Amino acid sequence: MTELSRKPASAGRADPFLRLVESVATRHRSSDDPPPDARYRGFLEALGVAVYTTDADGKITYFNEAAAELWGRRPQLGEEWCGSFRLFWSDGTSMSHGECPMAIALREGREVRGFTAIVERPDGTRVDFQPYPTPLYDNAGTLIGAVNVLVDVTERRKVEDDLRATAQALALSNGVKDEFLGLISHELRTPVTTIYGNAQLLRDRVDRLPERNAPRWSPTSQRTRSASWRSSRICWC
Repeated sequence: MTELSRKPASAGRADPFLRLVESVATRHRSSDDPPPDARYRGFLEALGVAVYTTDADGKITYFNEAAAELWGRRPQLGEEWCGSFRLFWSDGTSMSHGECPMAIALREGREVRGFTAIVERPDGTRVDFQPYPTPLYDNAGTLIGAVNVLVDVTERRKVEDDLRATAQALALSNGVKDEFLGLISHELRTPVTTIYGNAQLLRDRVDRLPERNAPRWSPTSQRTRSASWRSSRICWC
């Protein structure tokens, strides 16, 4: 089930990695700063994680190569909210760009966490990802934009789906096994009980035979009695 964090926005309080990205992104977006130099752009490119920023209106102002790779396209600066071709909720239903996590973060001025979505590339391939959009403010507390870190969780979701399918298969096989054993138990209970009773009767009669005849019969009757007793225990379980 999709869960959106509703705690108040507080840029830079998620974790050390996001604080670092937000710090660099804030430098990108401050109206008093010169255009971002090669050091900061190089840092964001070297992350290996998809990162992009928007202005306060949700227009894309920057994205790194990892973001372009995840989207499968290179959006034009100024596109709104997100550079993806198409978006879907985690259950596969379509999501408009205007209701994406980045749009929520900017409209409501808060971080959005605990959310998984699907991006479809122009070539039709899909990627499961978790977004971490965070509003950015200047020193006066004015909203100047937002930064979003997109984490590819496709492989993790595949593993989770495989584990879920395996668990369902095991549950089904256990159900079939229990049904089979129940059927066998029902079908064999009466004949096994009869065999066990006859073996017990035979054993009692052998015990009453003269001693010279007992050795020849006793082991056979004992084996029959033991085997039927073990079978009856299985059937009655």
